[in-house]
Amino acid sequence: MSKIIQSLRFKEIVFNGKSYNKPQIEYKFKQLASKLDIKQASSPFIFLIARNNLATLISFLALRELNQICVFIDPLLGQIEYDEYMDLLQPWCVIDHKSVMDEDVIESDIEFLEYQTKRTIDEEILEDACAIMFSSGEDGRMKPVVITENNILRNIEGILTGDINDDSRSTCAILPFFHVFGLVNGLIIPLITGGRVLIVDISDISKVTRIVEEIKNHKITNIYTIPLLYYLFTRVKDIDYYLSDVLTLYSGGYKLTREIYESFYRKTQKKIHEGYGLTESTGLSIGHWVLKEPDPENIGNVVTMVNKLKIVDNTGKEVPVGVTGEILLKGANITKGFYADKIATTKYITDGWLHTGDLGHIDMNDYVYFDGLLKRMYNIGGKNIYPAEIERF
Repeated sequence: MSKIIQSLRFKEIVFNGKSYNKPQIEYKFKQLASKLDIKQASSPFIFLIARNNLATLISFLALRELNQICVFIDPLLGQIEYDEYMDLLQPWCVIDHKSVMDEDVIESDIEFLEYQTKRTIDEEILEDACAIMFSSGEDGRMKPVVITENNILRNIEGILTGDINDDSRSTCAILPFFHVFGLVNGLIIPLITGGRVLIVDISDISKVTRIVEEIKNHKITNIYTIPLLYYLFTRVKDIDYYLSDVLTLYSGGYKLTREIYESFYRKTQKKIHEGYGLTESTGLSIGHWVLKEPDPENIGNVVTMVNKLKIVDNTGKEVPVGVTGEILLKGANITKGFYADKIATTKYITDGWLHTGDLGHIDMNDYVYFDGLLKRMYNIGGKNIYPAEIERF
């Protein structure tokens, strides 16, 4: 049986103005699991179009119940990339729940698929896998990252040594659920630590006032989101009132600027903590401990013994304190590799060390500073754009 399902002990999930307790959620995901006839499975993969709604959570738990691998798909993914994913993974089923109002997955949300020619399945790398999420490579192609339950649960073990998210807390992650930060911090952690979860629609983040009203109404204590949202929060009148119950604020996805940090603090008198991680590290690997004073100049230090970190030069040799090099990570949270891509797995993971493609340095107190990108990439309007990707088309 799934360790994640065995670990569920949350009090309440709130979505679209409705409240659901643990027995109600269990009934829903078991009911959906019964609709998915696993005898039809021609592969271990099911595609989940992962919108930020209750149905995405119900679907993920149903797939854990069936021991199927959930492939998280961005609802805004382009057709070319989607077709490439379909050809590579050949899912036997696609779940796409478009309704915002209705929380239940119905028959019309489920599409069963068959293929004339079947690909060989890479069984070795899929052992114990529970999910696939996609990570950008320097060639512009998204790579399928294999994530196991052990990756998730060990990473949570690490995160909770530096964060506080227990049965007294209420969590809201204003993050996409197809992203590992949203899945782990926004859903799985509060689900297994006994807290409450608020799921908000993020399809139009310009409606930030509606989001903060929900945060206030449901007495949210823990917020996880990206720097852009903290900037938008500062533009909301009386934001200090709306966030008055919040105890922990965490930022990730890309570097939080000092300007946003200080502007937010002036408006709310609350300090934002920051974390760093990748899909390949199952999310947060470096971060500020919430009981310590955050410094917006750095991204914190290694969260726990779950992670190891070193900074190396282009020959792989560790660099001295204060010298910039590539950030490498190692630990039980690191992926086994990329599905059906042994070349990329060998390139990016050597002796268990994940080459992040990011540059950083460490100071005398073991705090890590983000110094930029080793790989060629531009961030335009919140999207990662690679020269190689443009050349590809």
